[in-house]
Amino acid sequence: FGYSMKNSDRFLHPEKVEPERFLRDRCEDRDNPSYCPFGYGNRACIGKPIALLEARIFMALLSNYIVLLKEKPNWKVSPAKVPEGGLHVRLVSRQGASQDTSLL
Repeated sequence: FGYSMKNSDRFLHPEKVEPERFLRDRCEDRDNPSYCPFGYGNRACIGKPIALLEARIFMALLSNYIVLLKEKPNWKVSPAKVPEGGLHVRLVSRQGASQDTSLL
């Protein structure tokens, strides 16, 4: 999986972080199975619709908060880039953030 995402034969500028490349109107090749977190074809994961719905709900809930890093993460690669020891964040309510000048 990690290799296919960095393959220049499959993606333009694979070394750049471009989440926009996965938007429907920007797909370079609709039949490109290089990015398939839920599998591909007849054996694709039957839980995909539920997982995508959960992701949308999570993002909708998260949009009510400002996400701040508690500390700079130490990244490691194995096979994907992940923060060593987890990613420690602080969530601040957007309603309370307008009164807190320390967040500016």
